[in-house]
Amino acid sequence: MLIFDALISFVLGAVLAVFPKSFIDLLGLPATETTFYPRLLGAVVIGIAIALVYECRRSANERSGLGLGGAIAIDLSAAAFLGCWLIFSWMTLPLRGALVLGSVTTLLISVSVLGFVAQRQKASQ
Repeated sequence: MLIFDALISFVLGAVLAVFPKSFIDLLGLPATETTFYPRLLGAVVIGIAIALVYECRRSANERSGLGLGGAIAIDLSAAAFLGCWLIFSWMTLPLRGALVLGSVTTLLISVSVLGFVAQRQKASQ
C-alpha cells in the first residue's frame, strides 16, 4: 500500500515540478503568475513519495517515521482541503477543473480507506 501511495505521489509531484503551467492549464485549475509555488508543491509531494518508499523498505520493527498512518493523514488532509474548495466554491473553475479536483479528492479518500483497511487487517493478524 505504501508503494502504491508513493507512486501516485511521485507522478503528481513530477508533473507539477516539470510542467506546472501546462498541467494547470490542462486540468482547468486556477492560473498562477509564477511557476514557483506549483513547482515547490511538486517537490514536496516527491519528498513525500520518497519518504513512503523509505518507510516501506524498512522492516515492521524498524518503522518509526511516516508509515501508512502518516500517508493516510496526508491524503485525508489534502482531500479535506480540496473538498472544501469544491463544496464551498471558493474558486471559480471550469467544469473540467471541478471534475479533476473531485476525482483527485475521491482518489485520495479511496487510497486512505484502502490503507486503513490494510492497516486493520495487518493488526488483526
